[in-house]
Amino acid sequence: MNPTNDPLAVILISFFQECDELIEQLVDALDDSEFAATDPNPLNAAFRAVHSIKGGAASFGLDQLSHFAHQLENTFDDLRAGRRRVDPSLLVRLKRAADHLSQMVDCARQNRPCED
Repeated sequence: MNPTNDPLAVILISFFQECDELIEQLVDALDDSEFAATDPNPLNAAFRAVHSIKGGAASFGLDQLSHFAHQLENTFDDLRAGRRRVDPSLLVRLKRAADHLSQMVDCARQNRPCED
């Protein structure tokens, strides 16, 4: 079937394009030297990017992607609320999580399960 004939497929394509942009924003935020330091903007940008991916994934029934994004979102929420602090080890794990999120988006785009 030609995806342009299926309105839902067109919306899904748009969602994946948005995910690519959001992951770029997430990576940029994590690479910002002020991440979770004195400037809250990079942390807030990271949270919003993951939150948007989570919501879109849930809307499309992409449960594996939505679940992982939700876990990552909770970590950013804990950082924003001061329940957790960023240290070099956590920053490395967050960058790995961003890479994994990107891989999960690619898996969902290809309609295949991802390795955990």
